Amino acid sequence: MYYIKELVKTRGNSPQACFQYSRLFFSIYYKTKDNAFKHAAKTWAKAVKRQEYFVNGHDIFIEKEVKSESDFKLAWMQIDTISKTTNSQVWSGNIFSHASKQENQQDGLEFIQGSQNDGTVKQSEILSLARLNWSEYGYLILSGCNTGLINDRGWAPAKAFAFKQKIPTLGQAGYAYFSNNWASYSEKNPSDTNICLWAFKRGKNGALGNGIRMPAKIFKL
Repeated sequence: MYYIKELVKTRGNSPQACFQYSRLFFSIYYKTKDNAFKHAAKTWAKAVKRQEYFVNGHDIFIEKEVKSESDFKLAWMQIDTISKTTNSQVWSGNIFSHASKQENQQDGLEFIQGSQNDGTVKQSEILSLARLNWSEYGYLILSGCNTGLINDRGWAPAKAFAFKQKIPTLGQAGYAYFSNNWASYSEKNPSDTNICLWAFKRGKNGALGNGIRMPAKIFKL
């Protein structure tokens, strides 16, 4: 799931050098009646906190539930403020949301419409978000559908976040599905709370797919 240990391994460095700072981890998830995004976000949070490099009482984990585009932007601002006021460096974040895939510039991360917005966090709006105080080991995950695909639209949400935030950003290589198994797709039950949101080789990603988890598209500067 691209947890701390895995990312450190790919860079060949030890995170111990960052311990003079509190490290901040966050998730932003879309509010729904069935709480699917919430459960996926909390499953990820539990996995992060189980890593040997997460220090209880020292590191910070922020969870933000949002419903509208305005909520998302406010949550992002609040994470930025908390990082600054606590003098913490942002280590990793995960955004659990819907995402659209059109052949133009008008798609992006999707939330409900509001009186002041159309519900879509478009490329220009991603690029206008504040750059968080990322650690040199920092990375961002976008769990929404097709967030790592450029195709005919000429851009991808993960690429826009990587450009603005200047950290590796992982996007989905297809449509994301909720699964109660991380390695391969297994349909969740309504009562399941331990679930993952990721793109699997099935359904819209290939009707005859084997259900195996698809590798993320990773954008770096």
